[in-house]
Amino acid sequence: MMEDIKKFIAPLESWVLFDNNLLQYLSFVGVTVGLWLSLELLRRLTKKRLLHYCARTRTKIDDHFVNVLASIKAWFLFFIAVHFGSRFLSLHPHAAKIQTTIFVIATTIQVVIIASYLLVQIVHNIGRGQPDNSLALESTKHNIIAIGRIVIFVIALLFLLDNLGVNISTFITGLGIGGIAIALAAQAILGDAFSAFTIGLDKPFEVGDFIVIDSLKGTVERVGLKTTRIRSLNGELLVFANSDLTKSRIQNFKRMEERRVNFTIGVTYDTPLTKLKMVPDLVKGSVEGATEKVRFDRTHLREFGDSALLFDVVYWVHSREMPDFVEAQQEINFKILEKFAENSIEIAFPTRVVYQKNLEPDPAKI
Repeated sequence: MMEDIKKFIAPLESWVLFDNNLLQYLSFVGVTVGLWLSLELLRRLTKKRLLHYCARTRTKIDDHFVNVLASIKAWFLFFIAVHFGSRFLSLHPHAAKIQTTIFVIATTIQVVIIASYLLVQIVHNIGRGQPDNSLALESTKHNIIAIGRIVIFVIALLFLLDNLGVNISTFITGLGIGGIAIALAAQAILGDAFSAFTIGLDKPFEVGDFIVIDSLKGTVERVGLKTTRIRSLNGELLVFANSDLTKSRIQNFKRMEERRVNFTIGVTYDTPLTKLKMVPDLVKGSVEGATEKVRFDRTHLREFGDSALLFDVVYWVHSREMPDFVEAQQEINFKILEKFAENSIEIAFPTRVVYQKNLEPDPAKI
């Protein structure tokens, strides 16, 4: 049996090309193809089995593991197979170096693909448990992913250059010094970028919210990496640096559930006491009967003004929209005027009464 095998192998070993005989080439091809097909089959079977397992679990960790496994490319498995199959060949040092270089490049690319996937999954999980996922947060996530991918690419490039025999010590030193200089020169820009992350994570406002910053107000249109753009009521575009917004006091009207209204009604002093006591009930009826979008709070005689008896009125409008607010306020004002007119209660306006005393002449002085 062994003699037959040797007789079969002998012609294969006698045919030599580039310092390798035919048996070595056949061994290389057989190991490469066999290992590649085995790795690909193992990857697919493992992925299929894990998918069935993941369907029965609630955790997301196993799902991510399956996705990482799926991100392993068939061409990378082929390069692994070629790398191990080449052990059966007697390669020239230059050819061996080229083969090793190709394998290192393929491995680096595959690691970058997996690292990018993990980065995206980690960033997308930020704020996922919160009830609202704002557009500002999504914009911040996009910026984080973009910066993270740049960092991954730079690290991979340095790793690749180092493994290819390039001396990167000087480059890293220069990169560090240059990075410090750039950071000092772009301190304001970096501050705005970190403020954008703060806005996205803390979410004091989001795209579409109506906000007030000091004396400026408008609707948020975009939250960028450096600036936030707000459309004012007059139509012009207001551009704020993100660092200025994180330092300012912001009023967010979009987050209101209802609006509180507090105003004063003045009634003349000559109004009879019996009608003055009717005023709280008349105001309450006017508020509750005007619209269903309001909730009456209270009405009290607050103070004695210079020319009127002042009643304090408080109610709530169950809407954050300005048109609903002014519409309810108008209906309530009409109702109050109607009720006061029906009961002959006069609303006061600033007046001044002058009393003149008639003095009789003194007979002694005539």
